[in-house]
Amino acid sequence: MLILIAAVTSVIVGCWVVLAVFDRPQLMVPIVMTAVVLDTEGTLNDSIALNLGSTSIYPSDIVVALTISVIALQMACGRVRVRGWSAAWGALLTVSVVSIVRGVFEVGIEPAVASSRAMLLTSAVGLYASLQSIPKDVTIKWVTWSWSAAATAFGLEALVFVGRFGLGSFAATSERALNAPAALVVAQAGLLLYWHYRDRGMIRYSVLAASMALVLVSQQRTVQVAALVGLLVIIMLERPGQRIMRIAALAIVCLGMVSVLVSVNDGFAASLDTSTSEPFESNSTIAWRFSGWQFIVEDQLDDATVDLVFGDPAGTDQERQAKFTVGVRTTTASAHSQWIESFRVVGVAGLILAVCVMFGPLVVAARRRPVGLEALLTAGAVALVFTLTYQVPPSQALLMGSLAAVLSTTPLAGGAGRRSNAGPAPIPIGQ
Repeated sequence: MLILIAAVTSVIVGCWVVLAVFDRPQLMVPIVMTAVVLDTEGTLNDSIALNLGSTSIYPSDIVVALTISVIALQMACGRVRVRGWSAAWGALLTVSVVSIVRGVFEVGIEPAVASSRAMLLTSAVGLYASLQSIPKDVTIKWVTWSWSAAATAFGLEALVFVGRFGLGSFAATSERALNAPAALVVAQAGLLLYWHYRDRGMIRYSVLAASMALVLVSQQRTVQVAALVGLLVIIMLERPGQRIMRIAALAIVCLGMVSVLVSVNDGFAASLDTSTSEPFESNSTIAWRFSGWQFIVEDQLDDATVDLVFGDPAGTDQERQAKFTVGVRTTTASAHSQWIESFRVVGVAGLILAVCVMFGPLVVAARRRPVGLEALLTAGAVALVFTLTYQVPPSQALLMGSLAAVLSTTPLAGGAGRRSNAGPAPIPIGQ
């Protein structure tokens, strides 16, 4: 009886959420970011997972179901149309589903879904965001404050970690204050708030300094490089008459934080140098990453044509990882890059689509400079650097999809805006 009541309640709540998001699509932003925070907290994520026999349902799976349900309802009502970048996101989602279906026939449902869960969620979220016709100011507001809320949670986690283990934990224990996706959100939140407080100098620099300090404390080298790229983008997007002052202020902030952190703890300085160390056996070295990339690409090129075009069936990559370990006598190979991962999981077709959805909106935004999109452009540039050595988390698919959607309806500096994804009867958007 209790199970029946719980099932009915879940269906009612699920339908209510679907209808709420259908009417106010911007609500998906905090929903996705909540799933991102829960996914980052591995222990909490596992504790709230719903176990159905041998299958576990995580918050991210619920987000996928919610996203696809809302998209289906919007399309059935003629509210959105799939075209442009949304078509590319839809094709990427289709290729991901094909990989899962092929994997189910070879290794079963659980291994196949578990292997492609991240790609499936990323594609679904990107498709959803790229389909919406939300006003530019509303999009930026919801993205900025949702990122800021998540960054606050991650910041508190980082401070607790530093209080327990100190600043130089990675050099000594290989433990970091934050994982890479969490550190990325923190960096982007600081950059988004910088543009939000563009008319309040003291607040914008204080928030930016706090964000960059947390990025340094996280000891995530790729995110640190990405954050520096974000600062350079800020300088490029500022008005010409203000660039000199911005360069000086940002340089003082960055150098001051690095000097303080390095002087406080020698272990922190040592951790910044770990990536260039030997031997091959360390799974944090540059040599390990390049060796793994080379092996995966060469092995994929030797696969059958169908695997080369559409990727390996989901859940079938364990054998090649063990082979790499034995053959080269190093640690397990890992894609550790969005582009290598796309080539392996969804093949050449998925790789081309991933390039389109990640680079396309940024290239258009950088060339045509849409008015008021500096915040999304800066955060997007940081995400692109991140993809060089990490897979795209759902938060970044949400960001890139939102940027693509806004570009569809925002007047460009050099001319008229592009055609909207919305159908003939756009849904009412709340502020």
